[in-house]
Amino acid sequence: MPIINRYIKGQLESRLTTDPVVLIEGPRSVGKSTLLRELATKYQIHVLDLDEDETRLALEQDPGFFLSGPGPVLIDEYQKFPEVLQRIKAELNQRSDPGRFILAGSTNFLALPDGAQALTGRLGRLRVEPLSQAEIEGVSPAIIQQLVDLDWLRKMKLGATSRDSYFQRVLRGGFPIALQRTTPFTQNRWADDYIQVVLTRDIPDIAGVRNLAALGKVLHLMASRNGQVLNLEAIAEAAEISRLTAQNYVELLKSVFLGRELPAWGSTLGSRVTKRPKYHITDSLIAARLLRVTAEELGQRTPGTMTQFGSLLESFAVGEFRRLASFESRLQDFGHWRDSERAEVDLIVEDESGMVRAFEVKASTSLNAVDAKNLMKLRERLGGKFAGGAVLYLGKYAHPIDGNILALPLDALWAKPVSNN
Repeated sequence: MPIINRYIKGQLESRLTTDPVVLIEGPRSVGKSTLLRELATKYQIHVLDLDEDETRLALEQDPGFFLSGPGPVLIDEYQKFPEVLQRIKAELNQRSDPGRFILAGSTNFLALPDGAQALTGRLGRLRVEPLSQAEIEGVSPAIIQQLVDLDWLRKMKLGATSRDSYFQRVLRGGFPIALQRTTPFTQNRWADDYIQVVLTRDIPDIAGVRNLAALGKVLHLMASRNGQVLNLEAIAEAAEISRLTAQNYVELLKSVFLGRELPAWGSTLGSRVTKRPKYHITDSLIAARLLRVTAEELGQRTPGTMTQFGSLLESFAVGEFRRLASFESRLQDFGHWRDSERAEVDLIVEDESGMVRAFEVKASTSLNAVDAKNLMKLRERLGGKFAGGAVLYLGKYAHPIDGNILALPLDALWAKPVSNN
């Protein structure tokens, strides 16, 4: 597999010019170490890999030797020795030049003891996601604003992806190492090993878990409710644990980036809007493996498997949007919307000016106005703040459904211009 250019590099280079400490965080095996190695080559320095016992012990014994100097100092898997954050703080008290420390870790910074307090105001966090489809295809990433712009869409090659190809994309996910596997069997075996390592090695590094079997069951239960508002009482009952333990386990799974929260959005629309978040498994390969969904089962297109695919497709699409947003310099808030009458929209993207773009995801090859009814309801509520919406589907054409609400082939998220060969 050829080397894939990571589009997050632009954001990383920008942060190095402003922040004394830049933290690259994200799931294990997502490519953080590769980014550090590229920086090490650029600056002709070494990476301190704290996953190596010898390196970690040396840093513990003489942090001043390793952390002093002009920088940048590159530290991988910093969460293996979280006390290093206090040591870095002491160094920054002497000199706080931009880009002096670059850290990488597979645990959420805010989940570490005293992690948030040690470097408050001096640290820029940059989340590295699994590979986007645009990166895999080697095409320029779409800008989210463009996805509701028919003039832009007319210039792009859309709808060339078959249903079976969508199946394959969802089942293979975006982890670089998994993509190097050439068969579904070897990809699934990698996913099984990945889940096992995170549950039995990464989580115990940050928290004592007495019942690893129950933790694994909570993860499977989250996968079975992928893209849904999580009912902690039901999770606790099924896993035979207390509600508090279930909540703690969900937070732990989020802290190692196995699951991700999609907040409820819509406080400006009144108190009748639900305030509970949805949860998505971070990568569609991991979600599919937890559910034991295979290409053969999807090929049979039974109602049960297609329902599962619909859930996986929604998470896949939400993940793609998050990856596209990570390449942009503008800040964007993500959420889902659901009112008391059960009208819901899968994904809301609000930009810095307060303008909203909204998206529904359907695992079908054709659409009609009924599929856009919730987007229409949201547009009515928002008025002039609604910048446009789309129903993402597996068909071929982008076209208006109702005014500024479009039908949009999902592969618009990784489309290339018509003029390109």
